[in-house]
Amino acid sequence: LRERLAQQIVAYIDLQHTPRDCAYLYHMILDECAKDAVFKYPEIKLPAFERTLGGSAQFIQQLVRLWETLKAHRHDMKIALLLDEADHFVPNLLEDEAGFAGFHEFMGVIRGISQQYGFLVSMIVSSRPEISRIDTQRGQSNPGFHYYKEVFLSSLSENGCNQMIQSLGAQMGLTYSEEALSRIYYETGGHPYVTRQICGMLAQARENGEDEAALSGAMIGAQDVEQTIAEYLEQKSDYLESVWQRLSPQEQDILLTIATHHDSCSMEELMI
Repeated sequence: LRERLAQQIVAYIDLQHTPRDCAYLYHMILDECAKDAVFKYPEIKLPAFERTLGGSAQFIQQLVRLWETLKAHRHDMKIALLLDEADHFVPNLLEDEAGFAGFHEFMGVIRGISQQYGFLVSMIVSSRPEISRIDTQRGQSNPGFHYYKEVFLSSLSENGCNQMIQSLGAQMGLTYSEEALSRIYYETGGHPYVTRQICGMLAQARENGEDEAALSGAMIGAQDVEQTIAEYLEQKSDYLESVWQRLSPQEQDILLTIATHHDSCSMEELMI
């Protein structure tokens, strides 16, 4: 998405590596916007920014000023805000997490700029959809409620999954047999994160068991994959456990029913 927005200004922020305070977030967004504008439109003289941490009023003023400067050269200019790894950004009532300090004000500012001026487009990437589903969080109105359109990421196609595996493997001097690729896709269903974890374990196993010269052109076979799958379920099941814990009791019951019916199960059996 960032690459496709070549004519627009993009501020990409990895929330996993930022202080958990929206005062810093305001500063980082302005900084990212300025960097992208300088790179894409070096001929435009940008307004000077306050480099000290400021509040929401200063953020709004400086962001609008930047957009107005750029809009004079390109009338359809947009600023895209991409917030990645937002799992701990949003307050979580179930796990007693407060989220980022100043979260509610920040979301109100982002929504307000977008609605008043129309140039700011924001996207939040998270494994939890609470930001658009809960109307009140910790006694405060949630400005993100029903504001974002939810788009659930699907699994990779088998071809896309194989391309990812082969690309990562080539960087480590590893190749995969057709049987190994098919086995990985069968076991993971094309889930990108689980696939990458398994491939990482395969690479680590080869690195631990072979010298560097032997690794060059090493072929991963189906038997290697089967052994690694068993080890993954035993040693690296934290992610699967975290997914399970997020499910409601009813969802857990449905999955258990599906898992214990090896051939198939009817809709009636799932609804009991």
